[in-house]
Amino acid sequence: MLQEIIRIKNEHPDDSQCFVNDRVKGCLKVTRAFGAGFLKNVCHISFEVVSNVESFMEKFPDGDPAQHLIEELLFHAADKAGKMFFLLYLFL
Repeated sequence: MLQEIIRIKNEHPDDSQCFVNDRVKGCLKVTRAFGAGFLKNVCHISFEVVSNVESFMEKFPDGDPAQHLIEELLFHAADKAGKMFFLLYLFL
């Protein structure tokens, strides 16, 4: 760890504050591997949400898509937790 601190300070001789609160100052750069996986997941979820809303609006043009999405989210969370929806709903 000390070697890493020395290396970072040597790489940033013009920055006397390269460590703040015992942490390295700065931000992470998104690598292609990280970014591609993250964006792929976000795009997949976004596509599912848009498809779900479009389907809901076709079936229930006067319905509330936001309420529908919340209900779907609760069903999914309850299913993942292994509990029935109405038990989860009671605690909201």
